[in-house]
Amino acid sequence: MLESVLVINDEYMQELGIFCTKKGLMLQETVDSYFSIMKQCSEQGIVKGEIAQKIKFLMEEASRIQNIIEDVGNKTRELSLNYLEESYSQEQYYF
Repeated sequence: MLESVLVINDEYMQELGIFCTKKGLMLQETVDSYFSIMKQCSEQGIVKGEIAQKIKFLMEEASRIQNIIEDVGNKTRELSLNYLEESYSQEQYYF
């Protein structure tokens, strides 16, 4: 008879969640900085013309993701922890 073995590295899953949260925060900070630079260019640097219009359009598009990235990192951490909890609750059925 074949045996199925499921091994879950708890520590790795927890570290993965923390890693995703940290990377999400770092990426969010980068996007926020980029957005701030674009806003400054739009308001003080290039205020008229085709380039100014393209910068404004780019800012509108960037504003769509401005507050999403950090949430994705946090959600990934939450999912990895939920996976651990679910595996613990199902553990009784593995034996």
